[in-house]
Amino acid sequence: MTTLTLPTEQPAEDGGLFLASQSARPFLTTGCSLLDCQLGGGYAEDQIILLRGDTGSGKSLLAVEAGANFLAKYSQGKVHYLDREDAFDEGYVEALGIDAARFNRPKNLSTIEAVTSFVMEILYDLVARPKAKPVMVIIDSWDALTTAAELKRNLGDKTYGMEKAKLGQEFGRRVSAAMALSHVQFTLVVVSQIKLGSVPGSDVVVRKVSGGSWLKFFPTQVLDLKTKT
Repeated sequence: MTTLTLPTEQPAEDGGLFLASQSARPFLTTGCSLLDCQLGGGYAEDQIILLRGDTGSGKSLLAVEAGANFLAKYSQGKVHYLDREDAFDEGYVEALGIDAARFNRPKNLSTIEAVTSFVMEILYDLVARPKAKPVMVIIDSWDALTTAAELKRNLGDKTYGMEKAKLGQEFGRRVSAAMALSHVQFTLVVVSQIKLGSVPGSDVVVRKVSGGSWLKFFPTQVLDLKTKT
């Protein structure tokens, strides 16, 4: 029988006994030192980041700051801000010291299908050009996206609401698979709403995740924001 003896002292790397060194992983500052510490260094780059929370809790504010900090770190980087809720504040971006014109704000991306095609085209380009500059895509918000089928239906037509969840799962699988390629420098930030609901037969109020089940599985980091009551 072979006996495996594990070291009892902390190794020199900062990843602990079993994890890779955290110092080898690129992080992007959130703009808040305390939040950076809570996240282990900031936003994990080349990952999917979910900013979810109550209405008015600052989700879009953090998303805009993430883009500004990304551009401050990468002078040749690109940020695509998919502003479906008209939440982009040019004055605030300028106050952060970043030219708002550096944010690409594509129009006519109102469906999940269109957003999927847009994001995958960016990823295909990054795969084809290993030395391409880093890219960040911000979707604000996932809840505001519709589907091609929904646009074709008449108002009031019954639907079980499964098409958006299905397309979301496909989006998550395709994007995460492309991002897994080692040389792809691509960070995705998704903003999503938290909905308040009640437990049947009681007065208990619960916070329900909005945006589909794909947001429960694919993001590497999740910031859950709450308004103070």
